[in-house]
Amino acid sequence: MSVRDCLLSIMSLGPQYGLQLHAELTSRAPHRAATNVGQIYSTLDRLVRDAKVETGGQTPDGLPLYQLTASGSQEIMAWLEPEGVSRDTAWADLLDLVFMVRSLPHVNPVPAFDAITFSFGELPEPTAGEDARARTTWLLALAEEDLARTVRAIVERSRSEVGTAEHGWGLSAVRPKRGRRPLKPTS
Repeated sequence: MSVRDCLLSIMSLGPQYGLQLHAELTSRAPHRAATNVGQIYSTLDRLVRDAKVETGGQTPDGLPLYQLTASGSQEIMAWLEPEGVSRDTAWADLLDLVFMVRSLPHVNPVPAFDAITFSFGELPEPTAGEDARARTTWLLALAEEDLARTVRAIVERSRSEVGTAEHGWGLSAVRPKRGRRPLKPTS
């Protein structure tokens, strides 16, 4: 998962250039707001190498546009409509999936929500052990149930919100600025 899958998800909306993908990622996955622009371009290079993405034209000022290949489109739709999610899935990756399916108007978020809810179902109540090692195992089991409860709450809030309104949005019409900002504002 990760930035790679987020970029493929966003490209399912149509061809885009690198800085545009960065802006869309920041908008659609706010927990990844610190993603470096260089990481976007290196990920795009790998996606082109792996034939998941191809360059497809350019902007009026010459920036290369990237678009999904058939293979990339097939792969990302499988990620957006997962058969299952594991309790071992990293926190950021779970948030990626929840936020991406919420932000893409052409994707039904219910299969992803269902897969996450199923994988993070309630666990039996753990019992405390006699010695320090057993109590540590018990505390870990309690922490895992706390995480599962949090994940279920995020999914249920998202499910509730998506059920009452249109979900997702298209690409932003605001063009991200290129280059670095000046160190000191000019007057």
